[in-house]
Amino acid sequence: MQCILCLVIPLTLTTLAYTQSGQEPEKYLQTAETYLSENQPSEAIAFIDSLFTLPSRSDSIAARAYIVKARALERLGQYSQASSMVDTVLSWCHHETHNIPAFIFPEALHRSASIHNNWGKYRTALSMGREGLAWLKKDQSEPSLLNMNMYMVLGSSFYRLYQSDSSMYYKEQALELARRVYGNEHRNVARTLNNLANSYRDLRQYDRALDYLEQVISIEKEAYGENNRWLSVPYYNRGLNLESKGAFREAIENFELSKHLTEINNPRHHYLGADFRKIGDCYFKLHEYGEAKRYYDHALTFLNSLPDIHYELAQVWHSYAKVYEKEEDYAQAISCLDSAIRIANLELGKDHPWVATYWSDRAYYCVHLNDFQTGNSNARTALKILGYEQDFDPVTSIAKNIYYYALAIAGYAAWQEYQIADDSSLLHKALIYYEQSIAIIQQLRQGMHNENSRHQLSSETIEVYEHAVQVCYALYEKTGHIKYAEHALRISEKSKISTVLEALLGQQVQGFPNLPDNVAWRENDLHQHMNDLSEKMHQTRHAKVNMDSLIQPMKDSLFGLRQELYSFLDTLKRFYPRYHHHKYAANNLDIKKLQSQLNSGQVALEFFDADSLIFLFTVTSDHIHVRRLIRGDSLENTIHKFITHLSNRDSVLADPQTSIHTLAACGYSLYKNLIDDSLTLSGKSLLIIPDQFESRLIFDVFLTNNPESGDPATWPYLFRDYPIHYGQSLWTWSEQLRRDGYAPNLFAGFSPTYHTDITSMSDEHTPRSQAAPLQGAAEEIREIEKIMGGSIYSDSTACESHFVNEAGAFRILHISAHAFVNDSMPGSSHFLFSNCSRPMQDNLLTAEEICRLQLNADLAVLSACHTGFGPLRRGEGIMSLGRAFSFAGVPSTLLGMWKLPDQSTSRMLPSFYKYLKQGQDIHKSLNLARLEYLEKTRFIEEKHPYFWSGIILYGKSNAVKLPSFSSLAIWIILFVAIAASFYILWMYNQKNRSQAI
Repeated sequence: MQCILCLVIPLTLTTLAYTQSGQEPEKYLQTAETYLSENQPSEAIAFIDSLFTLPSRSDSIAARAYIVKARALERLGQYSQASSMVDTVLSWCHHETHNIPAFIFPEALHRSASIHNNWGKYRTALSMGREGLAWLKKDQSEPSLLNMNMYMVLGSSFYRLYQSDSSMYYKEQALELARRVYGNEHRNVARTLNNLANSYRDLRQYDRALDYLEQVISIEKEAYGENNRWLSVPYYNRGLNLESKGAFREAIENFELSKHLTEINNPRHHYLGADFRKIGDCYFKLHEYGEAKRYYDHALTFLNSLPDIHYELAQVWHSYAKVYEKEEDYAQAISCLDSAIRIANLELGKDHPWVATYWSDRAYYCVHLNDFQTGNSNARTALKILGYEQDFDPVTSIAKNIYYYALAIAGYAAWQEYQIADDSSLLHKALIYYEQSIAIIQQLRQGMHNENSRHQLSSETIEVYEHAVQVCYALYEKTGHIKYAEHALRISEKSKISTVLEALLGQQVQGFPNLPDNVAWRENDLHQHMNDLSEKMHQTRHAKVNMDSLIQPMKDSLFGLRQELYSFLDTLKRFYPRYHHHKYAANNLDIKKLQSQLNSGQVALEFFDADSLIFLFTVTSDHIHVRRLIRGDSLENTIHKFITHLSNRDSVLADPQTSIHTLAACGYSLYKNLIDDSLTLSGKSLLIIPDQFESRLIFDVFLTNNPESGDPATWPYLFRDYPIHYGQSLWTWSEQLRRDGYAPNLFAGFSPTYHTDITSMSDEHTPRSQAAPLQGAAEEIREIEKIMGGSIYSDSTACESHFVNEAGAFRILHISAHAFVNDSMPGSSHFLFSNCSRPMQDNLLTAEEICRLQLNADLAVLSACHTGFGPLRRGEGIMSLGRAFSFAGVPSTLLGMWKLPDQSTSRMLPSFYKYLKQGQDIHKSLNLARLEYLEKTRFIEEKHPYFWSGIILYGKSNAVKLPSFSSLAIWIILFVAIAASFYILWMYNQKNRSQAI
């Protein structure tokens, strides 16, 4: 009893003191606010409930108390009750019987918008937010914190409705206001940066989003410590970005951090269910389906235990459906989607884009169950939700990420129904859907300034292009109309839109006379600074000592440079829209123009891979044809054996005769299976555009007949009939044709020297991929100098700095060196140059560094191993060192496709230059050099194509324009001409004088 009195008496005295001063309701409100700031919403609610027992509260106090309680309920995820509290306040504001101050009305509107936004009622949130913002703009002279919060909630609602432009506008407004009011290190700035990161993730600008989130985490940790509840949000968002980039293990670590913080600070919040689901999604993408289901079970159990149904449940059921799809249990997947649709209709509304996604997936599963009628109906439902009309404009469409998918599924459903019904109208409908889907994908690409983001989009969407080409082929086969072959070719070309092509388009500034020079090159400078800093950070991280104190300033500088780049690109789009459109917009390939660029007899073969099929387009100056090939196990095995016995040094040298026999059989088989039927006439040259499956093949050494002897020098190689060159796409080749070198000097050759203590001395078969001295390379460069003249950099002068500083002044560049490929980081693949005494020079010329150069050459000869080798990326091709030269503007490149033998390469390339100097086309010069090598080689083993066919031509094949006279000769002739003119004039004057006398 005494203990109870000890507790009650102080509380009674405190209450009495409050009552006597008339301030107790205000104190209760302040205490509740304090509990909320300390993330104790239940305690805040208890104090507000106690406040309502006080007799002295005013209408103003009651309204503010309702809003505080609504905030606490919102934080607990009890959105229905929270919304009811705010609705009460809003009704009081509209009745004169309640004395409510004017400032409470916009606060209530903001709180209502925030609640509905978290609840998933995004359109209601937009309505409330817009009304509140309009009131603030009308009744306030200066923007306030409430303005910032209103901008943020509007930006978040638009983001959830996939209206990216509107979302970005409001979020940028919020960030600008927050920085102006609070500076750069305040939580409100962190909140707006977090919201912006969400929008940039939608644009697949993952690096930009991660930059923002790193700033958010830094601010939150500095201000509120390692375990504050707000940190869970940026960790969760960081996980989303890493998941989208394919870094699933790292994403799981961030989702686990988010889950840990939520369990500490808010163990009954729906965020915990989202954490469980996203961890499950990452395991799903790692193909660990059992582990994925385990986390989905956790998410489902937790979310079902909450007092209110939350839309996150719909997402969990959708994730379950994806697992059943992988298990091909489409009936169970449909059952899961039905649960998702039911919950989403209730919690998000029937017109939400997520609901459209669920209906699209349901259509896909119905088609797999051969229920085509239901599948088509579900697909139309998805499009109706997205506001689809026949004449819709992909540029103005919202929810682009979902829209392109819904259109692709609608196309798939119509196409699959055609397989049964044989109704041509279904094919036409499918093609319309697919073309509209591709148009949206191209729009998405335009909004991405990050190369990795574009690669990611290409890998995500390639199936849309594959199915579209198959539909075009079905129409071509059914009708025989050439327009469908052209249609299929355009779609194939759109799938090959690459950053190389975009770089070539961007380098053509001469067509934009109003574009200032400083604007044209500003982006390149920013990229160069960013890449230099990234490389420096990479080197610092791998240092043996702790360099954290050095890395953080670099990270800060890199963040600033990235913001500067993004701002520049936004300015470019605003003030120079035509140039921006030219550089970033993916327009249709002009096939007639392309055909006019093909010479009579020149044949272009473009491959396009789809599932287990290969489509082969044959394009000439007056004809287009498309064939469909089956890509079976037999063809794949033949290709594997062909590549092994052509390029694998160990296989060739271990048993040359067996290798020659195998290569002959495979070379003829591949010719018959892949291209024989496409070459119906003898031509001047052959342009090959490979896709993924064909990218490692050397078509030059395909055999047009079974060889009659075992001597490789006599075989009927395809290159004997057709000089061959390769391209990344027809469009890229077409743009490369427009480029002519304008460098003042003709030739520069680089032949670095390597120390003998690196490894053992080379023998005649040593490849140029070992860090050993290359005797053949040194001889090669001396012989080429005798033919071409020019500038030769060898020994200590063949250093990286000389190449970087002087390569832009030459029309032909030649590198005889070691090259090394980095499969995991292709930008770090590099040439090894001679040691240089200069500080900050590592003697490694990387692919990233080459891409940043402005080269004016017509031709680059990369006499090194694997310069045409690297990881494959759909749409981009092989990410090689040779590709970097194309990116830097060089239209023709000779590439080494495997470990080039040092001696045989050094014997063949001088011959190439001999024919090039005579004015032959590049690919013809290469073929003549090969034939000369075969004629002069005595041993049959060294006639094996491994020794001489590893160098191929990428890009245009035209002859390099060689100067008729040297610069010195031109000056001498000019001086003599001027002197002769003066002499003739003097003689004329002398004659006139003598006549006058």
